[in-house]
Amino acid sequence: MTSCTICTTYAARSAITGFDAIVLAGGRGARMGGVDKSALTRDGVSLLARTCHALDAATSIVVVGHSTASDVLTRVRYALEDPPFGGPAAGIGAGLHALEESAEPLVVVVACDLPYVDRALPRVLATPIPAT
Repeated sequence: MTSCTICTTYAARSAITGFDAIVLAGGRGARMGGVDKSALTRDGVSLLARTCHALDAATSIVVVGHSTASDVLTRVRYALEDPPFGGPAAGIGAGLHALEESAEPLVVVVACDLPYVDRALPRVLATPIPAT
């Protein structure tokens, strides 16, 4: 996938730095007849690849689930939820476990089946986090 103009523009002024990412790509696709949602494409690029590309500024990216998408960034790590098909909470747990060694203070969690995440996520990451 070529560089996304929107991602590049917002990455240059990102308010959030030093983060890891978990991409939830589990599930059986039961409502879609067993189709792997993460491998569905928009403009020839899988939804999973779009999601990972939008998260390119992350220090580490962990994809949780069984995905058949083959166009994903090579630096992505994979994990499986326990129990298998255990839902989003199990997926987040598996992702956090895979990131155990990370020192980043923030983890961004995103579902893999959001067709316009590559447009929305850079804007979210460019939004300052209020001080607590």
